[in-house]
Amino acid sequence: MKVYALGDSLTEGDYGIKGKSGIANISEYNYPFFLSKITDSIVVNYGKCGYTPISYLDYLLSSKIDFSDADIVIIMLGTNGELGNNNKGNDAYDKIIKYVLSFNKNIKIYLCTCPNATTNKSYSNCGYIDRVNNANKFIINYAKNNNYDLIRMDEHPLLTIENEYVTQPNDGLHFSTIGYYFIAAYIKEKIGL
Repeated sequence: MKVYALGDSLTEGDYGIKGKSGIANISEYNYPFFLSKITDSIVVNYGKCGYTPISYLDYLLSSKIDFSDADIVIIMLGTNGELGNNNKGNDAYDKIIKYVLSFNKNIKIYLCTCPNATTNKSYSNCGYIDRVNNANKFIINYAKNNNYDLIRMDEHPLLTIENEYVTQPNDGLHFSTIGYYFIAAYIKEKIGL
């Protein structure tokens, strides 16, 4: 089984830095790493810190990434904005999916809503919640209207405001090792791998 993970810093594996924002702190222990370990699948991480649907589409087209050998593609984009109230962002999201499927119409696509973003002002990355909420509304409707499987990361029982001190301790947005493991385990459960 070959799985491609597309997304932003929450896919690439940014851990955040206490008291700072906008500085990548990438670790190999991201959700694609754990998903590979717990499913015994090949999971290719195409997460890009800071990317929105528009910049991610540009990245895909310029990199000419080939998805012809993919069985599953998981897309978790939207935390950085441009979804919901942005027609260009919404259009780019649609084009990303069409680009992936242009390699093989039988690829199974799973769309993920964005996970918890803090509302606690003591965290350096407080302020993403409106972007996340707009993105999630769009992704839920897009999945329903286009008949794609949806993984509701916003309903993950362990990625909650109450657990931020464990799952998102550095900045309230990016995850810890246990947070990324929880994401991988939830995706495994929802996909049935």
